[in-house]
Amino acid sequence: MNIVKIHLIITLLLGCCMSGLCQMTLPLNGEWRIIFDKKNEGKQKNWIDPEVFESHPSIEPITVPSAWELIEQDYEGVAIYKKKL
Repeated sequence: MNIVKIHLIITLLLGCCMSGLCQMTLPLNGEWRIIFDKKNEGKQKNWIDPEVFESHPSIEPITVPSAWELIEQDYEGVAIYKKKL
């Protein structure tokens, strides 16, 4: 699913929920997975694609909420998070 479709779905869902038509909430706390994009190449290499993300050798678990500093101390840059919903 490309980023435009994802954005459209999120926009529609948020519009629905904000209008009061939707009362479902989805907690985002819990276990996620993260890739630290130290070379800022994830966008170009399409790391948001599920198959590409899953095949990446540097996936690490992370608990949300938390700070990525617990995993990658002093990291300042881009990271890609993933969670199955």
